[in-house]
Amino acid sequence: MHKVFQFLILLCFWNPLTVIGQTNDLEDVIYLYDGGIWRGEILERDSTNSYNVKIKIAGGSVVVIKSETVKKITQEKKLANTYYLNTSHYYNFTSIGVLIGDNTYSNTPVGPSFEMANGYRWNSGILTGVNVALEYIDVNFIQFATDVRYDFTKEKITPFAYANGGINIPLAQNVSNIFSDINYNAGATAGGGVGIRARSKENTICFIWSLGYKVNTFSITEILSNDRREVSKYTFQKLNMRIGFAF
Repeated sequence: MHKVFQFLILLCFWNPLTVIGQTNDLEDVIYLYDGGIWRGEILERDSTNSYNVKIKIAGGSVVVIKSETVKKITQEKKLANTYYLNTSHYYNFTSIGVLIGDNTYSNTPVGPSFEMANGYRWNSGILTGVNVALEYIDVNFIQFATDVRYDFTKEKITPFAYANGGINIPLAQNVSNIFSDINYNAGATAGGGVGIRARSKENTICFIWSLGYKVNTFSITEILSNDRREVSKYTFQKLNMRIGFAF
């Protein structure tokens, strides 16, 4: 288990931008006699009739250019501030991470976490949906929460912020014996943080890295043989480091 924690921590410090940087940073450039410039990916050169060039530009649009208007075709380094339209559509964020920090239940400092958020991306850059998480810190938890995110830019690499809150359900089995009954009760979960989202070259998937803070609560009710109840409340406060992908 200790090696698993070390592996997760190493993954969380991996920067997804290194993967983006390994992709081809060149693009096709068509210079026209009238001074126009088209940048993107050349898909086809049709020489059956008149010589045409078909190029896909940012945003996915395809343009067909007549050969007589073309002055030069070359490859150049991609512009740093390529603009990507952020149209409304469904989104999914899937990530793994580690939760680090002490708590009032035990001294376990690190626990693994898996999260999946699904929802709708609005044109304004706001994303709203639901978040489902599985966590282990001495006790297994499943969490259901509302999820709100915001992209600060519409570029290929953008910082983002997120916040979520909902119910935290312990998956520990209740215990019953001749002395007492021990019941695990649901509590609350809330978190927030910031991160970086970077699109792949094909603009179909994003790599995400985030750092945040998370608070989970739950309680244990012990019913003694004389029907006396003792309720113990516990709080987990953790640093939340995550990596994953989105689309």
